[in-house]
Amino acid sequence: MRKVIFKLLFYLVIAAWVWAFFLYPPKWLMSLSLLAYVIINVLWGLLCVYFYSIQKTLTSFSPEEMEINPLSGEAPIEELCEFSGFLTSLGFVTVGPPYTIGKLPSVSMTFVHEQSNTYATITDFKHHLMKKTLLNFVSHLKDYRGGLGTFSDSKQTDLPGAPGSLYQVFQDAAPKTLFERHLQALAYLKNKGIEACPAKPDTFLTDWRAGGERRCNYINAAIFRVSLILLWRVIMRKAPHEGPIEYQKTARKQIAYLQYSQ
Repeated sequence: MRKVIFKLLFYLVIAAWVWAFFLYPPKWLMSLSLLAYVIINVLWGLLCVYFYSIQKTLTSFSPEEMEINPLSGEAPIEELCEFSGFLTSLGFVTVGPPYTIGKLPSVSMTFVHEQSNTYATITDFKHHLMKKTLLNFVSHLKDYRGGLGTFSDSKQTDLPGAPGSLYQVFQDAAPKTLFERHLQALAYLKNKGIEACPAKPDTFLTDWRAGGERRCNYINAAIFRVSLILLWRVIMRKAPHEGPIEYQKTARKQIAYLQYSQ
């Protein structure tokens, strides 16, 4: 039912756009040259199509579509091996072979640091829009009601997180620096009464699925709002999660949610 409603909303937006800009164009638009008139309408059309494609992608978001597929029979990717060395030097141990996630054009490896209750994931993207190897650290918080993510690239946080999700970005930071920032954030949250959940090699898949299900449920429940935020961040390159969480305005609401949620 939700998908039908969003399709109808999309068609209504297109109809209103056609009515306003073709049948009854505003005076400022009529004063432009024919070329400018055509360009503006084409840009509006592309924006609508892009917004629709975002919604179509997000409506297919489900835990089943984000399932992990191990690649135990394949040779390790060079970029993953390079980052693996950095992580093992920090005390992390691997939780299994490289894997893909659903149909995403990427290969990942996950490590765990039990002393700090932290998972680390290296992801090597093969998509033509992002040929890059990224690193993130994740800790689940307060009985899995939320989570803390520390990322090496702002593009990893374009998609809004579910309630209780805290993100911090340190663009292109070294693995050691990124991990130190993650530990500082965990200490800050502990002082606020928010503890990290245990992270172990044999619980990674369970934790992954729990976090994925929480995020998918949030997206499906607020897909129009999520689509608008994602569109705004992608076009304007807005990155509200840069820097430590203690200095982020966006983090205050999430911290309050974790403190008072039962």
